[in-house]
Amino acid sequence: QMRRTHLVFVPGHSGLSIVHSFCYGKPYVTLSGRHHPPEIVYLEDRRNGLCLAGTFQENVAAIVQLLADEQAYEGYCQRAFEKARSLSVANWCSQIETALS
Repeated sequence: QMRRTHLVFVPGHSGLSIVHSFCYGKPYVTLSGRHHPPEIVYLEDRRNGLCLAGTFQENVAAIVQLLADEQAYEGYCQRAFEKARSLSVANWCSQIETALS
């Protein structure tokens, strides 16, 4: 259940799972240096998730730091949900209407 989840971690190919995570207001965590589809641009490292590039120990420490700081964690969650809202179909339609007017 996503209500009980604190973040989504997919160490490999990250695509629409980023958007799915953000729709629930959950930070997304993945590893950099992997081939990711275009949706990776929605992940803003250290803002709405983490794109880890360190050693195993450094990566674990970054995740622990995110989860241990309640205020910072809440900010990540809010920014993740805001990103999801910006990607909504309703928002896309509004942008198209604006562009055509």
